[in-house]
Amino acid sequence: MRFSFCPVCGNRLSNQKHDGETVPMCQNPSCGFIFWQNSKPCVTVLIADAQGRLLIGVRAKEPDKGKLDLPGGFLQEGEHPHDGAQREIKEELGVSIEILDHLAFVMDRYGKDGDHTLNIGVIARITDGTPSPADDVVGLEWVHPDSVPANRLAFTNNETFLKYFLQYNKSLQEKTRRAKKRTA
Repeated sequence: MRFSFCPVCGNRLSNQKHDGETVPMCQNPSCGFIFWQNSKPCVTVLIADAQGRLLIGVRAKEPDKGKLDLPGGFLQEGEHPHDGAQREIKEELGVSIEILDHLAFVMDRYGKDGDHTLNIGVIARITDGTPSPADDVVGLEWVHPDSVPANRLAFTNNETFLKYFLQYNKSLQEKTRRAKKRTA
């Protein structure tokens, strides 16, 4: 998002060097407003069933309309990622969830030329309700994380989260195997 005028005093903004970074700054020396262009925080929720499949939605809107997308979305100002995850899942799937673990942080863009995003991946389970598509989701599928073709996925972060989820499950299985071996 690019702006031409300062939101504080109304004078022109110009790109200037500040701490080694080129940023839009107010040209009015008495104002000095710096317009930081930060990545937009998002939350991505990976919900697995007993067979190890993940619940994935079909996007209703651009960018990437019709492609598969892990549920989640943009955080609201000041919103904790866990609260955002629960809100987004209620809006998109109509269910309540419990956050079980943090998976990863993944950088991406919202569409080809869209905002940069900081995607916070969490693993959750459904605690109440039956998933049904709503909001910006038109369909739902339970998929095995290693069987989704990358060309069916919206956004690069989905592919990355699926890979991390497979590694996470493999690690859990190894820990369980070792624990059983110790108690045997």
